[in-house]
Amino acid sequence: MSFEEVQHLMGQPDYTMGERVLQYNGFVLTSRDGKTLAAIACGDLNRADSPFVVRCICRTTQGIGMGSSSLQILTAYGEPPVQVQDETVPEATTLRYPSDFMEFRLKDDKVYFMYFGSSR
Repeated sequence: MSFEEVQHLMGQPDYTMGERVLQYNGFVLTSRDGKTLAAIACGDLNRADSPFVVRCICRTTQGIGMGSSSLQILTAYGEPPVQVQDETVPEATTLRYPSDFMEFRLKDDKVYFMYFGSSR
C-alpha cells in the first residue's frame, strides 16, 4: 500500500518525520522509500507505561493488542522462533516471529509494543 493511500484512508497524521514516518495516535507507519508502507509499530518501544500504549487501540486479526498476554499470543501464533529479554525495558520479554516479520514486547505479561513489517 502506498503512503498516499494510507493517508487517504487514515487522514492526516498527527506528526511526520520527512517522507518516511507517519505518526498517528498510538501507532507509527514507516516507509523505506517514502512511497510504500513498510512497517507498522504500535505502543512504545522504550516504555511500557507510556501514554502511546494506552492510545494504541490496534488489534491483529487474531485479536492481539496492547495488554494481551503471552498465552494469547502463543495461542494465536504458536511458539515464537525467537524469545529474548528486551534490552530496552528491564524485565521485559520480546517474542519474535521473523518469517512473519512481527514482534511483540511484553512487561508483566502484557503487550506494550507490537511491530509488523514487510520483507525488503
